[in-house]
Parts: sequence; C-alpha cells; structure tokens
Amino acid sequence: MIIQTILLIPVIFLCFFLLYMFSKQDFVLLRQNISLSEIFDLSALTLITGFIFGRIFYILNVFNFQLFNILQFFHLFRFPGISNLGFFTGGAIAIYMLFRNQKGMSRIFDIFSLSFFPLFVFIILVEFIEKHSWYLLGAVLTISVISFIFFIKSHSRYILRDGGISIIFYIYLALITLISQFLLKNGYMIFLHLDFSQIISIPIVIASCVALYFNQKGKEK
Repeated sequence: MIIQTILLIPVIFLCFFLLYMFSKQDFVLLRQNISLSEIFDLSALTLITGFIFGRIFYILNVFNFQLFNILQFFHLFRFPGISNLGFFTGGAIAIYMLFRNQKGMSRIFDIFSLSFFPLFVFIILVEFIEKHSWYLLGAVLTISVISFIFFIKSHSRYILRDGGISIIFYIYLALITLISQFLLKNGYMIFLHLDFSQIISIPIVIASCVALYFNQKGKEK
C-alpha cells in the first residue's frame, strides 16, 4: 500500500497539471467567467467527495460494515480499498452541485473527466496487478489509451457536444466495473450473482446511453 501511495502522488500531480492545461485557455470557461482559481478551489472539494463515495461504494461492495468506523474509514494504509465507480460518481455529484448554475457545466464535466482519466487508469491497473490479471490489464490499458487520445481530439476539435466526453467516460467506467467484477469476483454477491457495484453499473450504463443519445442528438444540424 505504501508503494501504491508513493506512485499515486505523481498521478495526482499529473491530473492537476492536465486540469490546468485544459482549463486555462478554454473559451467556454472564459465566456462564462469561470476562473482557473475557481476550478482549482472546487476541485479539492470534488476529490474529497469522490474519496468518501469511493470508500462507501467499496464497503458496500465487500459487505464489510466495520469499515464505517471513522478510524478504519480513513485509514487506507491499514484498511485499503476504494471503488473507482464510487469515486467518480461522487466527483460527478460534487461537480453538479458546485457548478449547476453555470451554463458551462457540461464543458466542466468534460474537462474534469479528461484531467482525472489517468487516476481512473491508475486505480484500475493497481487492482488488476494485485489480482495478477495480466490479460485484463493489457486489454483495459490499450482501450484506455485509445479512448484518452480520442477524448483529447474530441475536446480540442469539438467532435462531440459538451458533456459527451464525460458521458462516454462514465459508460466506459461502469462497463469496466461490471465486467471486471465478473472476472475478479471481488465483491459480495447480493442478487443474481451480482455485487453492489455491478447492480449499480447496469442502470448507469442504460441511463448514460440514453443521456448520450439526447446529448448528441441533432449535432449535425
């Protein structure tokens, strides 16, 4: 866990560097008078909310309610475990609550999704390495690199409407959670051989696909 934490530090720095690069000259943010300092100030709250949701999702997934003890909840070194799905769900809720009155909220979702994509990959890779799932690791890493390149091109060339990147990212995240849990069997089976994360992932994928359709509908017009 110590090695993972040490490796996590440069990943976090990379995420904030990307957040800076994607935000500093974004014309949508400038037009809406959303400053770079405002983005960075609120990103701290987003990370904290993401961490809390990530831990809650993990606890529900493994069905170990003793981890709700305040000391165990925050003591990641001794009681490790965080849900990728929970982390980014919590982050998305925080962004919505903080920027819901801003017209550029969809653009902000895309910027945060791009900026913290490396963190998503890092958490996934750590989990797969611990489980020695080398084929799954290689497949996810390849798809993630291709997806990230497409997201960057889409963001810079406006291939997708604002919000499209974050919705696709959320679909990808939910699908990875659904499939990997089938293969790794990490969670406590609740219903139909599905754990908590898988049960949550299914409606997320369906709802996100519907949201993506309406988000991109009429783009060519």
